Amino acid sequence: MTTINLKVEDNLVDVIKTVLSGFVQQKTVQIEEERPDFIVSSAEEVKKRVYEAEAQEGMSEEEYDRYMDRFFREELGIKR
Repeated sequence: MTTINLKVEDNLVDVIKTVLSGFVQQKTVQIEEERPDFIVSSAEEVKKRVYEAEAQEGMSEEEYDRYMDRFFREELGIKR
């Protein structure tokens, strides 16, 4: 099967689904709805996730540069 992504006006979605429904029943067309990777249910949940992310220990700029230099050299064979 070939995948086709369409961006259409909201008012056309039901029309297109209706037109394609016969093909869907014959299993010649499959409609895949795009779903977000995650859903946040409240502002409190967002605040909690931001706080947790900010509390994590990060790399210094020097550590990051060394890490990326090693990655490029060892994994990609490229000197950065």
